[in-house]
Amino acid sequence: MKYTVENTAAIDKPMRVFLDGAEQKDCVEADEENGFVIVYARDKDGRYILDGDEIQTEIRYGVVTVVPA
Repeated sequence: MKYTVENTAAIDKPMRVFLDGAEQKDCVEADEENGFVIVYARDKDGRYILDGDEIQTEIRYGVVTVVPA
């Protein structure tokens, strides 16, 4: 299953995303089949990392599970 913030908002079904068993906050996209998530990047103090006016994202790889919230 592929999950994106946009398609979930359109069908009004919130989802929880896990990577290697750990819940992922600020997830923009998750792909169970290909084993990756895209999340908003944060610094060591938990603040979003900006690139100009945009929040940077990072890709994390592992076992992805998407479940209804």
